[in-house]
Amino acid sequence: MRMTTVFLALVGAMTVLLRATFAENATVTMQRDNAKRAFQKVERVQNSNCTGGTEETLFVSYDTSPWTAYANVAIKTANLLTRMISSRNVSTDILTDDFLFTLVRNNIEGNSVIFGSAIVWEEYAYSGYRTFCPYAFKKNGSITAYDLSLNYDYLDPVTEWYHTLKTRNWKNASFTTHNVAYRLNMSHGDEQAITQPVASLEDGHWTYPYYDCGGGNIWMVTYSAPIFGVNGSGKAIFRGVATIDIELTNVDISQCDDGGENHAVDIFRGTHKCPSSTKCVPLKNQGFQLGAYECSCHQGYYFPNISATRKAFSGKDIEAHFSSLDVTMDSSTFECLKCADGCNMCTDGKACVKSNSMITRPIVYLMVVAMATLSIIV
Repeated sequence: MRMTTVFLALVGAMTVLLRATFAENATVTMQRDNAKRAFQKVERVQNSNCTGGTEETLFVSYDTSPWTAYANVAIKTANLLTRMISSRNVSTDILTDDFLFTLVRNNIEGNSVIFGSAIVWEEYAYSGYRTFCPYAFKKNGSITAYDLSLNYDYLDPVTEWYHTLKTRNWKNASFTTHNVAYRLNMSHGDEQAITQPVASLEDGHWTYPYYDCGGGNIWMVTYSAPIFGVNGSGKAIFRGVATIDIELTNVDISQCDDGGENHAVDIFRGTHKCPSSTKCVPLKNQGFQLGAYECSCHQGYYFPNISATRKAFSGKDIEAHFSSLDVTMDSSTFECLKCADGCNMCTDGKACVKSNSMITRPIVYLMVVAMATLSIIV
């Protein structure tokens, strides 16, 4: 009876373990399938002739922490405008078109991955226009700016970078108080406590990566920060957003199993096509493109072209090979060759040269035996 109980307990434990293993394998398989679909979409979009718009979206999660400093540009812009309009009972009369265009141009000045910046107003929030969206972006080494609202309806609910913040509940928005003494002729005036809404990094929103067709023709993500006003009850109200666009052209895709470091867009990890005789090595500064890796030989294998300067297969060549064939992976073209028997490392298929220790060890052994024999005789 006791043996039966123990046996059933073991069976139960093994069943739980197997279920957990199958669930884990299913999760890994799902992650790889999602990565491969994303992989195929990037490849298709980059190789097609787009017709304009931002409808090509990559629904993948990614790490935004490397871009916090750039997001702060949008946050500071939003908070500046919040302070300017909330001090005038939500009126934007203090603002001018030229000032707003200067702000967005200034946001993208310099050598950074920020591709574009916009200030986007809620319907009829900006004096004189129904909608208004000063937008600046980089193109061919220079900065171009125009009103995006003239040819793009950002009020459409599908506009993720705007509609997500517009529909959020801001009743618990944070406020901050500054004590300011304005100048009064040749002296300081009385100190005033100015309390206004303030946006933080968590209040903003990062979009999914999307392809900006017709603009920069690049993959990008957008971070938007809310612009607030204050209503008659002293509550924060949504008035618009300030945004920055991050160009993904210079962001590396990691397809290796272990990229060696955290990558912002990590969904592609494990989608390389290196065969089993090789290991995937990520290449840096390759940009948002597939095949940014090399397949170098595992220990115990050697590169077939022994005269090659670079002893590794190019990831771009491998990706192009399998993409053109449109078949399941056949890695024989990119396999390293196994070293001769007994060789842990080699540069070709020749037999290993015996080390000094392999040669001298038998001699030392014979000498020890001979000395022991002599001592017995004596």
